[in-house]
Order: sequence, then C-alpha cells, then structure tokens
Amino acid sequence: MISLRLAFTVLSFVLALYIFALLTNEIFIDRNHVFDKKVFQSLWKYTTPEVIGFMNGVTFFGKPEFLIPAYLFLIGVFIIFKRKKYAIETAIIGVSSTALLFGLKKLFARERPDIPILSEIRGYSFPSGHALLTFVFCSLLVYLIWSSHIKDWMKWSISTLLILFSLLVGISRIVLRVHYFTDVVAGFCLGYAWVIIALWVQRRFMKMRDKAFENENN
Repeated sequence: MISLRLAFTVLSFVLALYIFALLTNEIFIDRNHVFDKKVFQSLWKYTTPEVIGFMNGVTFFGKPEFLIPAYLFLIGVFIIFKRKKYAIETAIIGVSSTALLFGLKKLFARERPDIPILSEIRGYSFPSGHALLTFVFCSLLVYLIWSSHIKDWMKWSISTLLILFSLLVGISRIVLRVHYFTDVVAGFCLGYAWVIIALWVQRRFMKMRDKAFENENN
C-alpha cells in the first residue's frame, strides 16, 4: 500500500512539473505575455515608496550575498556536530540548484521586463533565480526541521513561516519589476520539484552505498 505522504509527494511533484511545462509553452511557444502585463498593471497602484523599500529589503534574502554564506554556515554547523549526511545533502542541493538555474536561464534566454524599478539588473529572466533558490533553501530548512526532535506544532509553525517567506521573496521580484509573474511561478515550481528529486537521489545513493559497505564486511 502506498502511503498518503508518498502519494501527495508524487502528485505534487508531477503537478509542479506540469505547471512549469505549461508556463514554458505559454511564454516561448504561444508567445502570450498578456497575463504578465496585467499583473504589473494591477500591482502598479500599490507600488508606493514604502512598499518598494520593504520589498527591496526582502529581496536581499534571495541574493547570493545572503544564500552563499547561509549555505556555508549550515554546512559548517553540520561538520562541527559531525552530521556528515546533512552536510553533504545541504552542499549538493545548494550547488545543484544553482547549476540548474543558470543552465535554464541560458537555455530560455528570456529578457527581463522593461523599466525595472531596480537599476543595473543583469542576466536573463526565466525562471526567477530568487524564487527558485530561496524556495529551495527554505524547503531544505523545512526538511531539516522535520528531521529534528522538536514538537510537531513548532515544526508546522516554522515550516509555514519559511515557505510563506520564500513566497514573499518571489513576490518582491514582481513588485520591483525585475521578473514577470510567470518567471516567479516557474521558479517556485522548479524549486519544489528539484528539492524532491535531489533528496530522493541522495537517499537512494546513500542506501546503495551503505548496502555495498555491509556486503563488503560480511
């Protein structure tokens, strides 16, 4: 019997990839950008100097200046406390998600929106790196939290806040007009799918390695 948790994971993984495929088709095959423009128009009346200042602060948490030290800090903590498994998982997820992002940006080469609020924004637009990388990082933290021994209500509370914060970082990119709405949704979908793939592959590899080690010593 397949567990409810496994069924949800598989279905949500397939749904995330399906939405990503739909967005890719809508943007690059049908060349339909109407919805993205409507989102910008809807948000424009709420884009006050105060909102811009707040979102500019939020968007920092999706930048390499924050994420690279954050990953290194986590890896360092796991090494100090001799949690080799978590150190390896954290390093692989961080490096692989970044490589995936830059590969896809080169592949799709979508130009950024016209007239961004933030100046000197370089690179391509699809998918949103802030959305993808922040969602991956926060999902990794959620995974680590659920692997801990804290109470369930704390796990649910912290996990919810982390996911909501990652969504806020993605929204900040739309408000600041450096990404389209579809860029951000694609980043979230791909980030979710990649965390599932990366953790599954790592677990399978570690099980195979442990099994091989046991066979050698028997």
